[in-house]
Amino acid sequence: MRTKHLIDENVLAALLKGADEVWQAAFVHYKAPFSEHFEQRYVLSGEKSRELYRESFALVVQGLREGLIKTPLKNTIFTYLVMFGEKQLERAGHPISSGALPRRPYLAGEVLVALIRQGCSETFRSIVGYYREPIRKTLKKRYYHLNEAPEKIIGEALMAMKGNIETGKVGLPMRATLFTYTCHIARNKFLSLNKKMRKGAPLESEEELDKALNRARVEEEAPGYLDSISDLWPVLSPWLEENPDECFEKLISGLDEVSRKILRLRFVEGLKYKEIGQMLGINEGACRKKLCDILHKWRKNFFLRYVINGAPSPVREYLDLYLVKRWPFCKIANKYGRPEAEIAGLVGDYLRDWRDGNRCRGI
Repeated sequence: MRTKHLIDENVLAALLKGADEVWQAAFVHYKAPFSEHFEQRYVLSGEKSRELYRESFALVVQGLREGLIKTPLKNTIFTYLVMFGEKQLERAGHPISSGALPRRPYLAGEVLVALIRQGCSETFRSIVGYYREPIRKTLKKRYYHLNEAPEKIIGEALMAMKGNIETGKVGLPMRATLFTYTCHIARNKFLSLNKKMRKGAPLESEEELDKALNRARVEEEAPGYLDSISDLWPVLSPWLEENPDECFEKLISGLDEVSRKILRLRFVEGLKYKEIGQMLGINEGACRKKLCDILHKWRKNFFLRYVINGAPSPVREYLDLYLVKRWPFCKIANKYGRPEAEIAGLVGDYLRDWRDGNRCRGI
């Protein structure tokens, strides 16, 4: 099972070692699925399945508290319950059928939801401790231009998850783990933030986050092509700041007249997609698609012409995948069989040297 499916399980396992209220909430929640499984698979009576469940649950909690069940867990808590139940039946002489054990990866998250609704503060503190780093890694892996996930986004996602549970927006039974649900909230907050910032500026601290949000508000009032370009590709920011008019001319060189016109209307004059579409005689969606295609070609021509050509091998190949094809470092590392940190370091060092060398030259 994938590790992220077991984060909820490990949170609940840690809680089961302590407070009795967690033990009671988990006992109530696992009872029905456990009894259903054994009554259907082994044709046990309701009374027999309930007795078996009490014995199995007590053994699982005892195993967690005494360290006999190692954490981090390798299976769901429900799987351990079924395994202990089948062992009890086998000792009693009941024939055990072979087959895959049911995992039910969402049950632990449902117990955590129930505990938060009951006002168990220890539950949320434990969730924060277990979720914080995996959420950061999830965001960084998916959005490779993110140097470090802002703590504010992660904190807002955790608080939003808690608020949604307390107001009843999180329904039971769950269709995903609570961790996955929280990651979706963090992802949406990150994308919403980047949308305000015109997509792409990396954030390394809360101070940078505040500056970026303030800049986004100014851009909404008076959009400028320089900020738009630098947000699309943060690596260009220092170079663009030296001589924006000359840089823009060089960036659009090599494009056809229609593409140049669309870029000027969008980034220089700050027109909206609908207005550009009306001027060109196309609808808003077609205008967006056209601009997206232009930016892809633009990015490819620029990086190949100015940035990648002078790079030594194998950095040249890494840069092509990272800048042009927009691959994350983890994917590049898998392709070449080298550590992700090593590839990120080589690319970062080269881009820093390139920026320093071209900052005053205007390329």
